Amino acid sequence: MQFKESKMFVNLSIKAKLLALVGIFVVTFIGINIFINVNLSSQENKFERMQQVVDIRGQVVGSLTTGLQITSALRGMYINPKDKRTMENLEKAVVKMEKHINILSSKKIRRLSKGMEKFNVKTLHTAYHADMQKLLKMIRGHQLTDKAIITHIVTTWRPFKKALKKWRESSKKKDELHSKKYNE
Repeated sequence: MQFKESKMFVNLSIKAKLLALVGIFVVTFIGINIFINVNLSSQENKFERMQQVVDIRGQVVGSLTTGLQITSALRGMYINPKDKRTMENLEKAVVKMEKHINILSSKKIRRLSKGMEKFNVKTLHTAYHADMQKLLKMIRGHQLTDKAIITHIVTTWRPFKKALKKWRESSKKKDELHSKKYNE
């Protein structure tokens, strides 16, 4: 069986045939590059979304950890109200908590996550913050009582902590979903 060339291709010079071959190669190469860039861009977007969820969860976990630090420092202040180092740690932790909540309240985070509203974190934090200010005033006046600490833990810290934990779990589920999509 003989190979029959099309009449159009036979009539072309070798130079023209080479140019046609190079043209086909260039068009194919450009097409492959466009396909790869589109897929890489999609992967990059998925990775960025996944990273944003991880960052949000990091701030939520930071808030939980700082809250535990505050609770521990409050107990330390009750045991020894004159312990300056514990008081410094308490004040630093209160400031750190505010930083976490300010980051979680930022427009960027609110655009990415509805956790602040969904889990009522802002309202619970407002109550928590007001109660912390009251406790700090009591400490400075050497009037801190175990009842005030217990009331703080039960009425403001536990509900706030519960909301943060729910947000953390929700964020973890989102992260798992984004990771699955990214890996696929």
